[in-house]
Amino acid sequence: MKKFSLLLSFVALLALFVLPVKADDSKIFGDVIMDFYYLGSSHVADPDIEGDYGFWLRRAYFGYETKLTEKVKIRLRFEMASNGDLLDDSKDKIEPYVKDAYLQYSAGKTKLVFGIQSTPAFSNQEKVWGYRPMEKTPLDLHKFAGSRDFGFGAKGKAGDMFHWWVLFANGEGYKAEVYKGKKFCGSLGFGDMKKGFYGEIMGLWVEEGDDKTKDIYQGFLAYQASFGRFGVSASVINKESGDDDYDWTLLSGFFVLNATDKLDFILRYDNLSDPNPKAEDISYLVVSPDAAYSMYLLGASYSFSKKIKFMPSINYITYDDPECSDMEKPDDDMMAKLTLYYKF
Repeated sequence: MKKFSLLLSFVALLALFVLPVKADDSKIFGDVIMDFYYLGSSHVADPDIEGDYGFWLRRAYFGYETKLTEKVKIRLRFEMASNGDLLDDSKDKIEPYVKDAYLQYSAGKTKLVFGIQSTPAFSNQEKVWGYRPMEKTPLDLHKFAGSRDFGFGAKGKAGDMFHWWVLFANGEGYKAEVYKGKKFCGSLGFGDMKKGFYGEIMGLWVEEGDDKTKDIYQGFLAYQASFGRFGVSASVINKESGDDDYDWTLLSGFFVLNATDKLDFILRYDNLSDPNPKAEDISYLVVSPDAAYSMYLLGASYSFSKKIKFMPSINYITYDDPECSDMEKPDDDMMAKLTLYYKF
C-alpha cells in the first residue's frame, strides 16, 4: 500500500508538467518551513528528552493550479513533513500526501468548491494572524478542528464588507468516509481582512459515528493598522461520546508589532480551560494531557525578501493543578525554534 501511494504521488507530480501551462492561467507554487529546534524543558521524565535538539522539515508544500475555463479552476497540492512527535524515535521517511484537490466554479463574488479543500473553521483567522509558518491558529494547534476536509463548499461576499462561507463535508479530513455522520461548518465575517477591523463568528457541527458528536462555536475580532495588528478569539467546544459529555473553553490573543519594513515582533497567548485528551498528538511540541494549560509564544520575523523569512520563536507552556488530587502538576515545557521559511 505504501509503495502504491508513493507511485501515485509520483505520477501525480509528473502530471503537473504535462498539463497545458499558460502564463496567465496556470502556476506551479509551493513553500517550505524548516526548523532548528531545542527542547529547553519538558514534563516528560521517561524517556529523558529535555535538552534534545536538531533539525526538521516541518512542512513542505508543492502545488499546481490552472483555469479550465474563465469560471472554472482546479488545484492539486501536496504536503510533506518530518515526524513531529519528539517521543517517537522511528526513522520514517518523509512521504507526500494530498493537501488540496478541488474544482472551483466562480460566479461573480460567489465561489463553489468541490473536493479536498480548506474549511471555514479558522482559514480567515489564519490569514489575519499571518504567521502560520511560526505556529498554527488555536483550534488547529490544539487539535479541535482540522484545516482540510472533503466535501462541497460555497463562499462569497455580500457587498464589500460581509464575508460568508459554508461547507458540508465528510468530517474525516484527508481520510476516506467510513460512517454515516457528516460535518457542517459555516462562518460569517464583517470588515476587511487586510486593514482596520475584522470580526467573524463560526460554528462547526460534526457527527463522528458511534454516538460521538462535536460542536464548536468561535468568535474572532482583529484590528490592523500601520503599527501592526492584534486579535482575540474565544472558542467553546463540546464533545459527546455515549453518556459522557466534555466541554472546553479556548481563549487566545496575539499582537504583532511592525518594528520596521522587514522586522516584526510577535506575542501570543493561548489558554485551554480543561485537560486536552489530544495533547500528545500536537506536533512539534510536547504537551501534557493531564492538566489545563496556557501557552505563551514570543517570536520575531525578519524578511530577507517577500519570499524568504527568518523567524526565531519560543513556545512556553505552563499547567494548572490536575483535577485528580493524586496526580502531580506537570513541569513546564519550553520549545525554542529557529525557522527558515521560503515560498515560490
